[in-house]
Amino acid sequence: MTQRYVDDFRIKVTGQEQTAGSLSGGNQQKIVIGRALSTAPRLVILDEPTRGIDAAARGDVYSIIHKLKAEGVAIMLISSDMEEIVELSDRAVVVFSGRIRGELEKSEISQASLMAASFGVAEE
Repeated sequence: MTQRYVDDFRIKVTGQEQTAGSLSGGNQQKIVIGRALSTAPRLVILDEPTRGIDAAARGDVYSIIHKLKAEGVAIMLISSDMEEIVELSDRAVVVFSGRIRGELEKSEISQASLMAASFGVAEE
């Protein structure tokens, strides 16, 4: 199973015995996702899945998320990165100051609509 995730997620390791702490942040993130997927979940909650990782690892995480969605796995994505929400979400619930400020369907999701919902501003 480990080798499958190393291959599928393009995790850069010297071997399966290498400790996760010695890997880059992006590879550590992919290991955490792989570990969560090893139980074949129907729902995966990802909280800031690309924070602090480089662009290449970000692309790999996005690919993993798209693949999971195609396989029918529900993804709850929690992110402060609006580009990430626009790229990955089929529906967005905007929370600001502890309150739900808006719900957007795929066709409504944009950086402008997310900002408008966040601050309670009517979008023009």
